Amino acid sequence: MFLLDLRLVLFAALLILIAAALLAVWFDRCYLRKSPPRGKLPVESLSSESRVRPFLNDLAHEFRTPLAVLLVHLEVLRSPTVPPETKQESIRLMQAEARRMSRMVSNILELAELETRGLT
Repeated sequence: MFLLDLRLVLFAALLILIAAALLAVWFDRCYLRKSPPRGKLPVESLSSESRVRPFLNDLAHEFRTPLAVLLVHLEVLRSPTVPPETKQESIRLMQAEARRMSRMVSNILELAELETRGLT
C-alpha cells in the first residue's frame, strides 16, 4: 500500500515537472526567441521582453518551492529510521505540493490561452 502511494506521488510529480518544462519551452519559443528584423529592435519587443523576464523569474521561484518540499520528503521516505506515521505525513505533504504545482500549470495554461485570444 505504502509503496503504491509513493509510486503514484512520484509519477504525479514527474508528470507535473514534464508539463512545466514543456510549457516553459513553448513560452520561450513563442515569446522570447522571436527573431527580430534586421537592424533595430522594435520598441514593443523590448518592452514585452522586459515584462516577460520578471514573470519567468517569479514562475521559476514558485516552482522551486514545491519541488524543494517534494525532494525533502522523498529523502524522509527513504530513511529507514523514520516512523510510519511520519512517512504517511510526508506522503500527504507531497500530494498537496503536487496538487499545488498542478494548479500552477493549469493557471499558466489558462493565462496563455487568454493571451492567444487577445483577452489580456
